[in-house]
Amino acid sequence: HAKDAEVRPQIKQNGIFEPNSVRHRTPGFGDVDWKKLFSSLIEIGYTGNLDIEGLHDPVFKDDREREGLLLSLKHLNQLATT
Repeated sequence: HAKDAEVRPQIKQNGIFEPNSVRHRTPGFGDVDWKKLFSSLIEIGYTGNLDIEGLHDPVFKDDREREGLLLSLKHLNQLATT
């Protein structure tokens, strides 16, 4: 499952157990370096699926979930074909 996250600054002080230290995002809207991730997957010979998970994104939720998934697909497709 492809999922992104924003790591909040307070994680440096209090670690991952700090409430709200990580905010789950749809791929392309967080801190994951997707180009590097794709490069690593190619390097190890991965040929499986990469399923976009947007359910937990606080911005693209409910009526906007489809919009977020389509934006993520566009973002990931651009990186996967470069």
